[in-house]
Amino acid sequence: MTLESYHQHLLFNMYSKKIIGHRYKSIEKIARICKWQDIVAEHGGGRIKTVIRQLSRLGLVNLHGKGKVASLTQNGVLYVRGEFNV
Repeated sequence: MTLESYHQHLLFNMYSKKIIGHRYKSIEKIARICKWQDIVAEHGGGRIKTVIRQLSRLGLVNLHGKGKVASLTQNGVLYVRGEFNV
């Protein structure tokens, strides 16, 4: 699976807002903090929960158990920095 522009925008926003590792937030809060509605309006995309699950399957986001909270993994940070390819 290749990353769409909305995937990349969400990852970059999570990185810039420091939603990394144990600084996890609820998925609804991530949507507000990262302005998910603006990303969808500009780049398309689906529901935030679906996109977060897709990124989780790629190992870029950690769902911390039952999937109600999320944060970037080490690979997610490396991807944003340009040091990791999916």
